[in-house]
Amino acid sequence: MRNEIEFSKDLIKGKVAEVIFEQMFREEEKFTVIPFGYEHTMPTLAQYRGHVMIKKGTEKVSGNGKGVRNL
Repeated sequence: MRNEIEFSKDLIKGKVAEVIFEQMFREEEKFTVIPFGYEHTMPTLAQYRGHVMIKKGTEKVSGNGKGVRNL
């Protein structure tokens, strides 16, 4: 139980630091802040999951420079 509380506290501290730095850069107006990572992209992708048709099989980016191929 103690580890869960500490984890939650650390998570909150990290988010506060993230917001502070983001606002500092936005207010400077010399920088463009582009949030990325799972915590930003997954909610956006999840809301469109019903709009995407998934091909049968697995798609993989090939290492030979030919792009995406079906397996």
